Amino acid sequence: MNLNEIRAELVAKTERKIQEMKARNIVLPERRADMCELCDQLSQEIYDFAVKTTLQIADRHHLRGRAANLLDELHEDIYALTNGALDILVAASASQGPGAGNSQSLQPAVRKQRTMRTPPKFFQVLYAWFKGLRGYKQPAAFCY
Repeated sequence: MNLNEIRAELVAKTERKIQEMKARNIVLPERRADMCELCDQLSQEIYDFAVKTTLQIADRHHLRGRAANLLDELHEDIYALTNGALDILVAASASQGPGAGNSQSLQPAVRKQRTMRTPPKFFQVLYAWFKGLRGYKQPAAFCY
């Protein structure tokens, strides 16, 4: 198995994991610091999954002795996959935002209070900020 086949399998499995994570019912925190911490946790979970998957692929194809070299070759791909944490947060904010269908179950007074507490474009600003982090070559878990 060559490097491109390993890369394709790694990306496919990790993208599938990211899609599963998008389907989770994630409650987004209101504070930015908590939002960043959640992003870090999701990013670290994706990173750990990608490394574990790479090691499993290496074991399956009897490349365990080259596992360190394989991880070194794939480190940029793995870091790029950690940006899926941003997609997960955007998907969670879209499912919890106004018009998403879950706000109708709230009482009218609670719904009014909720829309007043959350700035209207908070998630657009947050998404733009996270999108700026995509230029870094490290996962968000290492950006302190």
